[in-house]
Amino acid sequence: MLVEEKSVVTIDFQLFAEDGRMVENRKNFEFIQGVGDVLQGMRPQLEGAQIGDCIEGKAAAEEAFGKVIDFEPVVYPKEVLGQAFYRLYIGLGVPFQTQGGVSVTLYVTELSSTSATLTVNHPLAGQEIGFVATINDVREARPEEIAAGKPISHGSSCSCC
Repeated sequence: MLVEEKSVVTIDFQLFAEDGRMVENRKNFEFIQGVGDVLQGMRPQLEGAQIGDCIEGKAAAEEAFGKVIDFEPVVYPKEVLGQAFYRLYIGLGVPFQTQGGVSVTLYVTELSSTSATLTVNHPLAGQEIGFVATINDVREARPEEIAAGKPISHGSSCSCC
């Protein structure tokens, strides 16, 4: 079976920043092609591949982690973040909800003993991202997986997923 829209694909992949350093290395990552679990710039390059294929390519900044957005960083005092402050680290994406109810992820850029500075820009924003992906498995997505927007494992013994 070939990788096509709405197929469940399992890959091993590595992502590389513009300076050549590996920034992510995942094994047996499972997603539904075209649903948004891989970089937008990877999708068309994976299309038509089959089990065993190794795909190498690049994703432009706007199809990877986005262009850099001019945004004044936000500084949150330690007291506002409570115990969550102690779990923060540089580069961490933290989900927030605006007063209008819109979900947004802010990324930690600086930490001090009294505050955390966050921005809307992913640490790799503005960079062309290189990738290498090996196709491990491809199958047709079941209707319930398409409805959920993600693969569903039938091997789970818990009731949480």
